[in-house]
Amino acid sequence: MPYDFFYSFNNASGKNLNWFWDKWFFGWSYPDLAIKKIEKDDLGTKITIENKGGLPLPVYLTIFLKGDTSVLKYSAEVWQDGKKEFTFPVKLPVTEILKIELGSELIPDKYKADNVWANK
Repeated sequence: MPYDFFYSFNNASGKNLNWFWDKWFFGWSYPDLAIKKIEKDDLGTKITIENKGGLPLPVYLTIFLKGDTSVLKYSAEVWQDGKKEFTFPVKLPVTEILKIELGSELIPDKYKADNVWANK
């Protein structure tokens, strides 16, 4: 039974993952994350990711800098409380960021057009 599967993972992890099971197996959500906005911050840059489809997915960002690349990974737990946006600071000035790409070939996304931000 599916519930045996869910409860087994809840018990093994020691966490209540019902927020995850509900969206993935019983809801009408779909995979669609987007880069909503990039803002200058006192610490550097604030990046806001929007969960347009409502499905809890990991956030995987590749930040292209002048001469370097940085990868940030956050688990699907950032969507645990049902919020539609996730904002986090990056200790880099906006001027040093050339491009930001959201997602990877392993993470599904319905609309990939809103997964790239390029500094102009």
